[in-house]
Amino acid sequence: MSIIKYIMVLLCLLLAGFSLPARAQNNPYKIDDSLYIIYQRATRWNTLPQGLLIADTLYAEATKKKDKKAQCLALTIPVHYYAAANNYDMLEQSAERLRLEARKNDYLQYYYFACTIEINKLLNNGRTLRALQKAEDMKKQAFEDKHDYGIFSCIRSLGNIYRVRGNEALAAEYYQEALVYMQEHLPEQDPTTLYQALIRYYRGKKEEGYDKALELAEKGIREAKTSGSRIGVMREKCQVLYWMRRDDEFRTCYDECLRQMKQYGIGWNETARRLRVYRLVLDKDYEQALKAADSVGNKMEVYRLRREIYVKSGDYEQAYLYASVYNNYKDSLSRLVQSSDLAELTAQLDNERMKLEAKVLEYKNTKLSLANTQLALEQSQSHAELEKINAENSKLVLENRNLELARLNVEAERQKAIANFIGQNYSPIGTTSQKSYKTTAELVYELSNIVDVAPMALAKQLADAGYHVEYLAGQPYWVMYERA
Repeated sequence: MSIIKYIMVLLCLLLAGFSLPARAQNNPYKIDDSLYIIYQRATRWNTLPQGLLIADTLYAEATKKKDKKAQCLALTIPVHYYAAANNYDMLEQSAERLRLEARKNDYLQYYYFACTIEINKLLNNGRTLRALQKAEDMKKQAFEDKHDYGIFSCIRSLGNIYRVRGNEALAAEYYQEALVYMQEHLPEQDPTTLYQALIRYYRGKKEEGYDKALELAEKGIREAKTSGSRIGVMREKCQVLYWMRRDDEFRTCYDECLRQMKQYGIGWNETARRLRVYRLVLDKDYEQALKAADSVGNKMEVYRLRREIYVKSGDYEQAYLYASVYNNYKDSLSRLVQSSDLAELTAQLDNERMKLEAKVLEYKNTKLSLANTQLALEQSQSHAELEKINAENSKLVLENRNLELARLNVEAERQKAIANFIGQNYSPIGTTSQKSYKTTAELVYELSNIVDVAPMALAKQLADAGYHVEYLAGQPYWVMYERA
């Protein structure tokens, strides 16, 4: 940052009433108090370009004062900014800079903070396969570092990824693992977001999971670290009570939520608006319930709430209509995830092909180099036989490498041919009319005119692509939806 720009930002901070006191550390981050004042200012502007200027000032001041933690905090601001701006390329650069600084300064919590923000942005953009790869890299690094917060963050991120990909059961396993790990290694952390995720999972299992969801809600309320997080779990408890049809308890819990929201200044989020709809439904004020449903914001949730309202009011025709709209919308989101995965996989295959082509060129250059070496050796009389043996050995090494390259090319083409055939003819999701059951042997036979494939290799590729198996009369069948 230029000297003039730095001075201008510093003057703005001073004119806004922020003095720069001595090097006391009376703040939650235990950094220089004068730097903490600048950091507070930067966080308030972290979604605007001005926040980047203030972050530059903070980093420059922290460098002067040799405050390494404040340097890391300054670099969190661009990460927040580019995440909010949905600029993934700049987010990736900012996150990498923060990771390097955090590792250099030995504040690894900010290394894993950068990883988590990057993974969350990939999830928000529907790039779940790339997010999964990032999470696996993060997991490997966290265990190498033996860093508790890093290990916890990657386990929680894996739960988020599998939830977005529609594998609720696996996501719940990761959330439970993250909760246990937090309680054992990070007891000062607030566990309520994990409790809420688990409550939603068991609530989705309906009668089979309601009691477990209610038990988790009570634990989450007891273990909440702040008023806001406690209210968040109370809202989840209200939803469980509603679906358990314990109407009086729901009303009591809902009224207590409203009272505490008012007392602690907690705003209305999507869950609170949903609870208001449920309360109006129980009061049989269906007209107001429909209006309240439209204010929820999430389109898919609006459809689901309208279906619920029409069922309760006895208008089954409208309930069926909104159930269809809801299911179609949900299926379309699932298809988007699958399409994104296929695009990501195709890009990776193209990248691998480019690497193989680069290896071919490298091997050709090696062969030319060896030929030149052999020519030079032939001109030498003193070590002719020894150099001849060396040349033959080098030739064999090159031939072995070429054979390996050919094998890799064949394998890459085989995998691509299988992926193209499956993608053109089938989908892992679809309507009932498109549903068909195929054994692995049948699919191997269908592919036999295109490419030879081992049953185990085909089964792995189908599983990786999102297809699952059902057992009919004790026989495993792949569930596949034929494309029109």
